[in-house]
Amino acid sequence: MKLFHGLVLAALLAAGGSALAQSAPSKAEAPAPSPGRIVGGTEAKPDDAPWQVEIRIEPKPGQGPFAPGLLHYCGGALIAPDWVLTAAHCMPLNDTDKNGVKIFTNEAEALAHFKVYAGSTNLEHMQGYVIDRAIAHPDFGRPDGVDHNDIGLLHLARPVQPPSKALADGVTPTPIPLAKSPPTSGLPVWVTGWGALSQTAVAKKLGGSPVLQIVELKIIDSTQCMSDVARVLREQGKRSPSFRTVPESAICAGAREPGKDSCNGDSGGPLVALNYGRRVLVGLVSVGFTGCGAAPGGYTNVAKFVPWVTQTLAANGSKL
Repeated sequence: MKLFHGLVLAALLAAGGSALAQSAPSKAEAPAPSPGRIVGGTEAKPDDAPWQVEIRIEPKPGQGPFAPGLLHYCGGALIAPDWVLTAAHCMPLNDTDKNGVKIFTNEAEALAHFKVYAGSTNLEHMQGYVIDRAIAHPDFGRPDGVDHNDIGLLHLARPVQPPSKALADGVTPTPIPLAKSPPTSGLPVWVTGWGALSQTAVAKKLGGSPVLQIVELKIIDSTQCMSDVARVLREQGKRSPSFRTVPESAICAGAREPGKDSCNGDSGGPLVALNYGRRVLVGLVSVGFTGCGAAPGGYTNVAKFVPWVTQTLAANGSKL
């Protein structure tokens, strides 16, 4: 939930700095929002979020000394055996440096540096899957400094599979149904991710959690959300954000008390609610307004995009 993925990656590529355990989008600090990680949560059990996937990035060769393997970048939600729903700002081709210049010149190059992982709550025990298509919403953008229509689809070259061997933290990947209507104010929701555990961890570039985290939040109506954000920014001595309302394509969620939130590295991950006893996907980690854990955050309103998701999958020979 912070605009931190491109900045971190660009800094690593340009400066040849040491590899971070996580190089991910985050929530944005005001006035520029950013992508996020779980603050104030607990370790998730294997059946808490079997639809949760991880998106990793491999920096370009020769761009500095990096630890072996790919770096954590974003989260996502499995909505079909070979389709992942995530934030558009997590799309491979949308990654930019600190000057807003795209790091990858074409989709083929970008896809070659990204991969989806699933099958465990522990990052060390996951299986990798090649991405062969990345489709961002056509109206994704930041016209007022905050992400609008922040949603996209990743197609996997092969369907996800159960873990190849028995693991205590193993997960049988399971698609999650999409909410058909927006969640109401006050509704309990749960967000999961491998992102940063605190704003301090973000500031010190400590990376995220190797084990999936989960935290309970509640839906907050847009008016109250912006009021809370404005209050926290005043307390922090920061100016108000350039946007005055939560985007129509987004919803707000936060805790009853400060200190619980998604954070850097959680971007694109699932926000889930119960609907008549069935868990449904109501949001995707999109934007943080004040830093992690201080005020409500913004999540893509999944219900608004069900027609687009359905049509896009149908155009690619698939269905929910």
